[in-house]
Amino acid sequence: MRNKIQATICLLAGLLINGFAQSVWTTQVSGTTKMLLSVTWADSSTSLGNGRLVAVGDSGTILTSPNGINWSTENSGTNSRLNSVIWTGNQFVAVGDTGIILTSTDGAIWIRRTSGTSAYLLSVAWGSNQLVAVGSSGAILTSTDGANWTARISGTTNLLNSAIWADTQWVTLAGDYGPGTTDEVLTSPNSINWAVHNGGIAGYSITWTGYQFVAVRMTYRFDSRLSSYMFTRHIQTSPDGNTWTTRLSGTQYIVNAPTFSSVTWAGSQLLVVGLYGTILTSSDGITWTSRTSGTNNVLYSSVWTGNQFVVVGYGGTILTSPQDPLVPIIPRSPSRSDLNLRLTRTSLLATLPNNLVGRELCGAIYTMAGRKLVEVRKSSPGAELAAPLENVGPGLHVFRLEGAGKPFSQIINISR
Repeated sequence: MRNKIQATICLLAGLLINGFAQSVWTTQVSGTTKMLLSVTWADSSTSLGNGRLVAVGDSGTILTSPNGINWSTENSGTNSRLNSVIWTGNQFVAVGDTGIILTSTDGAIWIRRTSGTSAYLLSVAWGSNQLVAVGSSGAILTSTDGANWTARISGTTNLLNSAIWADTQWVTLAGDYGPGTTDEVLTSPNSINWAVHNGGIAGYSITWTGYQFVAVRMTYRFDSRLSSYMFTRHIQTSPDGNTWTTRLSGTQYIVNAPTFSSVTWAGSQLLVVGLYGTILTSSDGITWTSRTSGTNNVLYSSVWTGNQFVVVGYGGTILTSPQDPLVPIIPRSPSRSDLNLRLTRTSLLATLPNNLVGRELCGAIYTMAGRKLVEVRKSSPGAELAAPLENVGPGLHVFRLEGAGKPFSQIINISR
């Protein structure tokens, strides 16, 4: 079920858009050799000045940074491994081994909370005014404030690896990857009542783009001929969390094949990181491009800050990659009187300039990376063209209208 669509229409004298090739990665000095397992970002709209990054990891390690370049070590008050950290809009929440949960309003001063479990908590997520933490033996905990936690019945004893809020439901992936395990997807409309769907995927990480799920996973088996475990990596997509399509898979059962750790959605681009410094990018989850990270260390987690990706990994590895320079892709755009756009729940409606009414027209919606999502042709005399939004996710897009040899273009920002 789609939520109400809101949009901002941006009028530009000459259209310039940000590329997201993420082709240049810079290694930053973290000040630690501890394994960093998760990173999150509190944006500049908060009380934290220009924003703040928080990274967590092995032995209770917590690092903070205002920019991804300069990092400070903070006192977590624990030696337990911290596996995941999230920003809720007013506080950071970190979870880890043996049921540890920490909260902080600034990333520097941390308070330990009572979780009521000794399970290894592997992921924490925020959505619909709820925190959900998941982990070993099917553990699910929920909280509205980060201080008081309630255990929920998950319906599985499988390892729960990653949880997200996807507009109308919670989704978590269950499974232990190896032969004989049952791959499951768990869903909940309210974080309290959970349904187990067999035949899902056992994934490390899952994200929601606004119109599809993207998950990364690894499977393995023991090859007696080589006396070694053989690994296969996967990237899969799903429109509903139940039916999954493999988009990218590593060469089957190659020793030490690079596996994937995490997938992140940045509004117009997906980023996957993993073993041996693996970095892949995609604008649609279907076509993937390998990037040079400059490291062979395992990369565990990434976050988009609005102007750069920050990736963390083994041995205190921190990488950053800014937006590529602005590049012109469309020659010109109209004045306000030329073209007016408005949105309904299902369509982008373009009111046509008088000189184009009755002409044959072509309207299209593109991602900021230039991939066409929707195309509509019109030859009737009506003064309005409707482009359906069924396959258009949230974030910045370009609407382009061509008619009478003159291109019109505008940027639209769709949120659901």
